[in-house]
Formats: sequence, C-alpha cells, structure tokens
Amino acid sequence: MFVFIIIIVTEWKFRRVDSVYMVSVKNASEINTGEKGKFLIEALPGLFDALSPENSMGKYREEISSLSESHGRTFVVGFGKAAYSMYAGMRKFLQKVPVIADIIVPDQMEIENAFDELRILRGTHPESSSRSVEATEAMLTDLGVLSETDMVFVLISGGGSALFEKPASGFSIDEISRISKCMMINGADIREMNVVRGVMSSVKSGKFARILYPATVKAYIISDVIGDDISVIASGPLHAPSANRKFINDTITKYSGLCGYSAEELINAANIITDMKYFSRVSNTIVLKNRDFVTGLSKLIEARFGDVVVLGSDIMGDVSQVSKHIAETCRSIYDLKGHGFWLVFGGETTVRVAGSGKGGRNQELAVRIAIEMGSEEHYTVLAIGTDGIDGKSPAMGGIIDDSSMSILKQMGINKYLKDSDSYTLLSRGGSALITGFTGTNVSDICALCYYRD
Repeated sequence: MFVFIIIIVTEWKFRRVDSVYMVSVKNASEINTGEKGKFLIEALPGLFDALSPENSMGKYREEISSLSESHGRTFVVGFGKAAYSMYAGMRKFLQKVPVIADIIVPDQMEIENAFDELRILRGTHPESSSRSVEATEAMLTDLGVLSETDMVFVLISGGGSALFEKPASGFSIDEISRISKCMMINGADIREMNVVRGVMSSVKSGKFARILYPATVKAYIISDVIGDDISVIASGPLHAPSANRKFINDTITKYSGLCGYSAEELINAANIITDMKYFSRVSNTIVLKNRDFVTGLSKLIEARFGDVVVLGSDIMGDVSQVSKHIAETCRSIYDLKGHGFWLVFGGETTVRVAGSGKGGRNQELAVRIAIEMGSEEHYTVLAIGTDGIDGKSPAMGGIIDDSSMSILKQMGINKYLKDSDSYTLLSRGGSALITGFTGTNVSDICALCYYRD
C-alpha cells in the first residue's frame, strides 16, 4: 500500500524546528561532585547541541537538495535512536514532498511529531521483538515497488539493529531476540553479534539494499561502533556483506553451545549476497561519529583547564580490564608530565552481566576506574553513553571523584557490582547522571582528571 501526500501549492513549506532535543542533566542539583565535575555537567548541553544530528545533517544540504531534485519520486526512511533528529535536520533541504517518510524509533522514546508527512513507527530496544518486526514490515509495505528513477534517503543510527528487523525464512523474532540477548550477556562484541543477526535476518548484512534495488539510495549514518565500520552499524543493511566465511563459521560455532542453537543450521542458512549489482546504486556517508564528541569535549576542557591527553575513540574490552588500563595509563602519563592533566577517550566497553540489578557499562566503568585509584591519587571521572541510556538503567552514566568515592565505599561497592547493580549504587550515592534520551548515539565517551598530592 502506497501512502501519497497530496499538496495543492507549488512550493513545499516546512516549519522550522530549532531544537528537537535539548539535552540537560535532570538531576544536576542532586549530584555529589566538585568543581571539575560540575564543569563537565554544565558542558554537556552545549556539546550535544553543537554535535546534534540536526546540525550534522546541515553539512549535506546541497547534496540532499540535488539528489531530491534530479530524481523522480523521493522516499525517506530511517531507523535508530537518532532517526527523528536526522529527519528534522534534512527535511528542509528536500525539493519534493516525499512519497513516504517513515522512521522507526524505540517505543519508550518520547517524540512530539512536528511534521505532518512523517510516520513514526515504534520498535523495541535493546532487544528486538514482534513490535520491531511489525514496524519494519509496515515500512517495507509503504516503500512498495521501486524504480530506477526513484530516490530513497535512508537515515541510520545506533539501535537500528533491534528496531529494523524482519526474520529470514525459518527463523522467528523470539529466536533472534533470545540468541542476541544470550550473546550480549556472554560478552559478544558488535561484529560477532552482527554475524549471527545477519544470518537470521532478511534486512541485515546488505539485504535491505536488495529490497531497494533498482532505486538510487543515499544513506546518512551516525556511527556508534569502533572504527566507524559501515558494515557493522545497524548490522550493515546497505553494505555488501563480508565474504569471510571462516569468521562467520567460527562466530556461529563459538556461541552455539552457550546460546542453545544449532551451529550447523545457522552455517547452512548463511546466505551471503554475492551479486554486487544491488550495491551499485547505493552510497553511504557517515555524518557523525564518536571521535567528533571526543574532540569536542577535549576542546571544552582544554579551554578551561589546559592540558588534555586524547586516547582516541577505539577503547574496547571488558570494563574490569579497561579500568586497570586507564589507571595505569594515568600513572604513566603523570610520571612523564610531572603534573595533573585530563584524559579523554571514547569507544565501547563490555560487561558480563552477573546479576539482576540495574546497571550499565559506563556506570560500572566509572566505579571500577575509581576503585583502581590509590589514596594519594585525586581524580574526577565521567563515563556516559551518548544516547542517554546506559544499559538497563535510566541513567546516562556516572561521575565520581575521590570525595564521592568515599561515600560509595561506605555503602559497600562489591555487593552492588556482584549483582550488576551499578545504577542503584551511584543513584544512592549521588553519582548517577540522568538526561533521558538525547536523540543521538555515537557510543560512549569518558573524561578523567588526574593528579596527585
């Protein structure tokens, strides 16, 4: 079924929306932190505004305008936590009313739709469900049959893997969700997750490109993965899949015993697209990435405090090991410099869920970094997820300094960590940051001030 929007004026008019999401720390007055922590809290709104998806889409105004004008029908689809913000940023550059404008966002994400032509569909995150499937099928139905003269804009951001899903023949969404959850609990990284997801899906690992063919496709992507690998973001719906059969087979086999599926069945079902014609009319562009936030935060800190060391945007690994590495790095840098400094980095750590508590990898990372510090070491550490939701908690992340850490120690840190309950610990100790959804997602960022007596 096609959805057509009919207008009787010759020029498409739009309402300007200056700020779709205004990020602020809602519990700022309740957070127990010192001067440096307060600076970081006050800096976050400006950082997120400057690097918002809306502003980032403005860099492509000429391209969007030209592509829309030079083709027949225009379609816009999107999926991910930043889909609405991205659409708000690009729609003003479209030269034609889109035949459809469909986006899929998390069901718990509050959005006041300002655009009459936009259809907001709801899926679930971090686990995919029948609601995600229903939203995906509705979007595919609205797209209908495409031709060579059609122009399809695709807006992709973090969370897309769970939100945009249609099981391949022989698989169910319950099976996909169960296996994905099991792999996540057992420490699978994003590439491993996507290998298995791609086998069980009819829209991932380049399969969406096959559906959109032969239309011209332009994808704008906000990266939430280390290395900004387009084949990994949202499970690479428009990217030619990897032909590395060994990695695919090894990954499927690795988690088969842990997650209760037949490795042989999945390996046999791995239908890799080999005809590259489906990707000949597809173009992918990353519009925003973790490094942008790391750089932006570094500049803000440098302007206020001076010396900043940037570790990059590729920090990964289990939080228990990353925290040790960060503490050791701080000591090494201090020994070289002989004075205090700031450390800023980004990436995506992992955490093995050990209990039924509320927590997230950023909050646990902040706690574990603080645990690694000695009595003569002074610090302020901020660790946040840029989407505003860290793990199973309502918090964005945590902020701890050596003063607030003394309060957390009195509460008994280990009992919370054993139950994967870092949020309860930090919220009771005045160290959890709550913003709600930010409308973007470029994975995680961390800032750490370090000095000694």
